[in-house]
Amino acid sequence: MRDLHEFIKTTRDSRELKRALAVKNTLNGRSRLEVTEELGVGESFIGKWRHRYATQGVAGLKLGYKGSSGYLTPEAKKDVMTWLQEHPEHQNVGGLHAYIQRRYGVEYRSRQSYYTLLHEAKLSWKKSQKRNPKADPEQVKDTREAIKKKTNQEAPQIVSKETVVVFIDECHLLWGDTLGYVWGPRGERVEIPILNERERQTYYGAINLMSGSPIIMPAATGNSEHSVIFLKALRRNFQGRRLLVIWDRASYHRGDLVKAYLKGLNGDRPEQERLIHLEYFAPNAPEQNPMEDVWLAAKRWIRKHFFLFETFEQVKHQFVTFIHDFILETTKFDWYWEPQMI
Repeated sequence: MRDLHEFIKTTRDSRELKRALAVKNTLNGRSRLEVTEELGVGESFIGKWRHRYATQGVAGLKLGYKGSSGYLTPEAKKDVMTWLQEHPEHQNVGGLHAYIQRRYGVEYRSRQSYYTLLHEAKLSWKKSQKRNPKADPEQVKDTREAIKKKTNQEAPQIVSKETVVVFIDECHLLWGDTLGYVWGPRGERVEIPILNERERQTYYGAINLMSGSPIIMPAATGNSEHSVIFLKALRRNFQGRRLLVIWDRASYHRGDLVKAYLKGLNGDRPEQERLIHLEYFAPNAPEQNPMEDVWLAAKRWIRKHFFLFETFEQVKHQFVTFIHDFILETTKFDWYWEPQMI
């Protein structure tokens, strides 16, 4: 179902998304009753789109292509340029697509057409970064090099999967994280009913250096007790293979419970033979951790599709489902590993 997973991540139409989720969730073994209640559809809806998917694949889930009703006239193009400059919150392909389709009835087949318009509006794609002013760039650099040296020393064991390198982080998912952009009348605030904004869920997550595959576990909170529980879960997941764990310097990552667990597990083994060995990121620089990118991708997906969720249980389910199907591709791995050694 890889094509279905990719379609769910990329479609921008709520109707297509609902069709795909109905198919995916029932194919994964969830009951039709449960899916109908979650998505607000009937059983006939599920049956129809499962049949379409079975006979036509992902193409059968897409809206009938309406085609371009022409190209933008010079006057319309000028209007679009002005609109982009006046609405920085919509300076992206999704916002531009919606505006052109709604105002002029034009829908381009290729995303490149929208990129070209953004470029003509003198806009360029920039990745924003967060930075803690307390972070020491030299310490961050030195820590990366120290971790890379460690992984390179153990390259044969890592490549053979005798040792698994994981980056661990915690995430707090809040009800309010679902809110995203929505079209509405100018000058009027669009309000979304949220019954309990304080609802939250903590997750522990680990990303595998070699595969880019994440593993997550819900927890009541982030503390030493749950840190140990997650380390044990990773041991089970990787069938007892040696783990090289890289995480931040949170006090509960270095607490007595964690130390006691590692002491009981590793005994007096030398560092290179420890069943779990810990390395730490430099302080005050969370962007060092690739697992942060997984949380960010999942939250962005939730925000983009917030209109689908009526309960926090639905938010949590789709958050976990997204991550379960997600493979991280990032140059951050190169900070801690020599690619030519793979």
